[in-house]
Amino acid sequence: MKVIFLTGTAGAGKSLLTSKIKEYYAKNSAFPATLNLDPGVGHLPYSPDVDVSCLLYTSDAADE
Repeated sequence: MKVIFLTGTAGAGKSLLTSKIKEYYAKNSAFPATLNLDPGVGHLPYSPDVDVSCLLYTSDAADE
């Protein structure tokens, strides 16, 4: 099993790179799984398998 973690500043291209990596592994008979851990993201160029933005809203986090 291979694990790739992508981190970086806002606007660095993490989501685009994630979409391309997921596409590559899917085309090569692998079973990629993606996680979105950014609750404030507006749009993703891929469909994450786990999406924290569905569970946590940035307004809720700001209140706490």
